[in-house]
Amino acid sequence: MFITSWGGDFATTLWDALPMSGTVQATLSEPRRYLPPEYAIGGAGNWSYNYALTMNTVTNGSPSATVYQVSGTYSDLGFEDITLFDGSTVEAWKLVNDYSMDSDMESTQGYIEQWWVKGLGMVREFHKDAASGSDLITKELTGYSGLSVE
Repeated sequence: MFITSWGGDFATTLWDALPMSGTVQATLSEPRRYLPPEYAIGGAGNWSYNYALTMNTVTNGSPSATVYQVSGTYSDLGFEDITLFDGSTVEAWKLVNDYSMDSDMESTQGYIEQWWVKGLGMVREFHKDAASGSDLITKELTGYSGLSVE
């Protein structure tokens, strides 16, 4: 699986006092390999990426564009048992992404840990700031319908 672009809406509060919301549309200068082919999962090793990311945002009605140089490495950490929201234990594939994003205005380093379960997809993600270790984004599957663990 490769990523070529992404977009969406956002809402945040800066300095615990300034609400901000808007939209973002991002394009990559070249596709980034996100997942290996199915036959390689659990033994794909590491793979790296390096590209320019152009982020066009509209915040509180004001458009802006920022170009980031993005680089990083994905590491296939194999399989481990995890417990899902319903108490069931399943075998999950663990993938880690260490990355950096640099622009004229800022530099960010982070890492993302993901767990994927065959038949369900991504069931857990922790996105952390590399310097502080603080959580930036956490995601966890809380339910599903029409799917089953394979």
